[in-house]
Amino acid sequence: MLAGKKNVPDPSSRLTPNAGVDRSLRLIVDRPAHGVEDPLLDAVLSDLDRLTNWENRPRGAMRVNLDCIRDLSERLGYPELHFRSIHVTGTKGKSSTAALLEASLRKAGFKVGRYSSPHVDHIGERMTLDGEPVGERAMAEVLASALEVFRTARRASTAGQDATWFDLMTIAAFDLFRERGVEWAIVEAGLGGRLDSTNIVDSDIAIITNVELEHTDV
Repeated sequence: MLAGKKNVPDPSSRLTPNAGVDRSLRLIVDRPAHGVEDPLLDAVLSDLDRLTNWENRPRGAMRVNLDCIRDLSERLGYPELHFRSIHVTGTKGKSSTAALLEASLRKAGFKVGRYSSPHVDHIGERMTLDGEPVGERAMAEVLASALEVFRTARRASTAGQDATWFDLMTIAAFDLFRERGVEWAIVEAGLGGRLDSTNIVDSDIAIITNVELEHTDV
């Protein structure tokens, strides 16, 4: 069930050094742009930011289907099939419900992962393992792997070439859960309803907290 350690490209290979500054030093002297300490995570997030992020832009033209993330999942070996899941959706109360479920399953002795969005203070809040945000290096490595298969899909002109920021963040979280031997994953839905990227999980339990009229431009 656990995947081996992946080869992660050196982020400095994608950076253009300032005049007179050695490339290997730039990751130290340049301040990270994403509020993170790990230079690899900062570089990977910079790559990820080149993709469409519907959390930060008008959603009238938002693509809602699962083709892209299914392609990425296939290329990563279907990580979402390696754990049981509870899918939480609704207008309000998703995060608190997910946190209560996470705590309950941990109390019962299970290894638990939780995927949520958006984050408040630190991007690691989106992926937690047994109640703690994932470490920056671990997050960088799974995101780098997701970006690698995205680039492969782009070269092959398959559905994954149109993956969004959220598609890659989602499949990276599931890849992390597989690697860490998570038994139950608590997955918060995003914006896409039944065609949201998180619906790639075949959940054992689905919970709707409440429903109000929202995101009508999607």
